[in-house]
This record gives sequence, structure tokens and C-alpha cells, in this order.
Amino acid sequence: MEYRQGTFLHFRIGRLRKVYELTETGRERFQQLMEQPLEYNAETERHFHFKMVYFQYVTKDVRLACLEQYLKFLQTTYKYVANLEAQIISQKPSPEKQRIQLLRVFEHRKHVGAADIEWITTEIERIKKEE
Repeated sequence: MEYRQGTFLHFRIGRLRKVYELTETGRERFQQLMEQPLEYNAETERHFHFKMVYFQYVTKDVRLACLEQYLKFLQTTYKYVANLEAQIISQKPSPEKQRIQLLRVFEHRKHVGAADIEWITTEIERIKKEE
């Protein structure tokens, strides 16, 4: 992003501080990045959280699109874990102790996924009600 040094200096604990602001090109690039669809990969959660931190700088439509994309990602991940769990239950691979622990891991992932889905769904509804 492009930043421009501002013309104002602020006092902070007795020291002058330079103030920077985004250029118009930087603002446009920021909007493009915020509007860019989430990629589904190992970094999806981190990218979503990064975008969420800056939601106050984008429109309601951009916030909702990002939340809905992330909700779809969470739902897809949940279904994937549930399918793996069903396969492990039906195929009963050995060793038994490892299978049981693997099922515990899947149960944990489903629990966390369900909580995330619920939170994102609530957040979508909250934002839809905003004016």
C-alpha cells in the first residue's frame, strides 16, 4: 500500500511524531484487497481475521460478502470432517487406540466448527440489521 507522510506532527510523550495517511492509490488497493474473495487454503482463517479487523473501513456489502464467504468455507470444512469421521467409523482401521483418538480429534474439530458457524451466522444477522 502507498502511504504519504502527513503535514501534521503530534506530540507523544514529549516527542514529535510523524503522521502518515493512505494515498488515493493506497485506498483503491485496500478496497480491492478487501473485496477480493477469500481463497480456501491453510491461510483462509488468518486472512479472514485480518479483513475483519478493518471492516470499519468498508461498506456493509463488502463485510457481508466476506462473512458469507467465510461461512461457506466453515460449512465446507465441517462437512469434510464429518465425512472423514463417518469413514473412520465404518471402516474401523487399526490400531484401535489410534482410531479412537482420531475420532476424538474429529469430534473436537466439529465442535469448534459448529461454534464458528454459529458465531459467523449471528454476525451476519447483526450486520444485516445495521442501517
